[in-house]
Amino acid sequence: MNIAGQLLTTTIHALAFGGIALVLWLLPGMRLTRRLVKRTRLERLFLSLISGFSMYALAVFVVRLVQLPFFAAFLPSGFLAWQFFRNPIKIRRPSRPTPAQWLFAAILTLGIIFQSLPLYRSGIVIPKGFEFQEFSLHDSIWHIFLIDELKDHMPPRHPGFSGAYVHNYHYLLDLVIASVVKYLPLSTYEMYYRIVPAFASAMMSLGVFVLARKIFRSEATANIALGIALFSGNASWFVQFLRGPEFQYSSITFMLDPLINMMVNPHAVIVLPVMIGGLLLLMHKEEGVKEGGMLAALCFGVMIGFKAWGGLLVTLSLAIAAVVMSVLKRDHSYWLILGVTVGIEMIIFLPVFDPQTAAGLVFIPGWTLKRMVEDPTRYNLPRYALLEQYYRADGNWLRLLQINVNEVLLYLFGNLWLRVLGVITIARMIKPLKAWLVVIICMILGSLILPLLFNQGRMSYDIIQFGPYGLLLL
Repeated sequence: MNIAGQLLTTTIHALAFGGIALVLWLLPGMRLTRRLVKRTRLERLFLSLISGFSMYALAVFVVRLVQLPFFAAFLPSGFLAWQFFRNPIKIRRPSRPTPAQWLFAAILTLGIIFQSLPLYRSGIVIPKGFEFQEFSLHDSIWHIFLIDELKDHMPPRHPGFSGAYVHNYHYLLDLVIASVVKYLPLSTYEMYYRIVPAFASAMMSLGVFVLARKIFRSEATANIALGIALFSGNASWFVQFLRGPEFQYSSITFMLDPLINMMVNPHAVIVLPVMIGGLLLLMHKEEGVKEGGMLAALCFGVMIGFKAWGGLLVTLSLAIAAVVMSVLKRDHSYWLILGVTVGIEMIIFLPVFDPQTAAGLVFIPGWTLKRMVEDPTRYNLPRYALLEQYYRADGNWLRLLQINVNEVLLYLFGNLWLRVLGVITIARMIKPLKAWLVVIICMILGSLILPLLFNQGRMSYDIIQFGPYGLLLL
């Protein structure tokens, strides 16, 4: 297929996807969030899309879990869309965009382009069959199979083992895509490699901008935050000038997965705007809108279906926030939000959980640091490894402590890099203490500290997937 034909095919799929997002997610979401006041248009758009998307994802999972056809999941969204048309929300005529808003549009567009490039050239029809980019094949073929399998089977059958089913895996986004392509003449390849990455990138950019603008009350600051979130990696590029030609910098030099490295897996990106939506809705709950708390629980609850560790991290953070608010402010309402979140997580998690094949967290303090300084594809500082062995054999615990402290500082500074500015900013925001701020702080600390204490057993290096949540919020 030539370039013009490919662009036409992608455009048709994008228009069809846009219609689906409007009817099944945006309009129902606008009905769900109608009581949230004092919102900008971008915030209204983002929260409506995320709320409607989260509700639809949960509905699709429950419907398929009880073996009902996909179209049964369309009914709740269809009903809310009909309610919206019966009582439409009055939207004021948009004013002329400000320079900051034009800059946001430019950053968002660049983000979509650069984040979609790793997948865009895959799944394209050529005379010999299909063309795929090598670096996008690691997970994408697996997800293509899951999407096509989920059209007809829930749970999906395992492609490598006859008679076995896929367990202990987060395939909620694959299920959502399957529900879209089941009844419409849309290509799974177009959806997974081009449409969904662009949608996930746009939603993440919109979410970061809206969240930063709401916190700092400044569109200029929100644009800076978005630029750092999208394009700021770790310190490895700078370190190459200090280490010399023997040092090979990469996105995983300091172990954690940076945001710019994640679009190869769209399901790892779509969970980020869902998380941001939950935080924004939690803010509205603190502003006195009760529905905000339940919608936040909906967003937080479905996260486990997109990324299991993201769901675990937000649940732990929400639990700490509930304790803090109960003790310091005598506000016990967050326990209900936590309970609804956990309830939704159990609905999604328990049916696909198999304890015999699960790869859970294994307590191995310092494993990540050792891999960072010893692995040739990471920071690779053999001197530290040799010094540690010598001091351990010599019983020099003070020097051993110094080595480990240096490794922790290298890990933190290397991963944060420009995001050190975010640490300073959050330190200045602690007072007055609010639940959403407690959740943000706990998620940042959890995403940075948990990889220092655990690995993931036989899939040990997957522990680095905790990193993006904290890096995004900084």
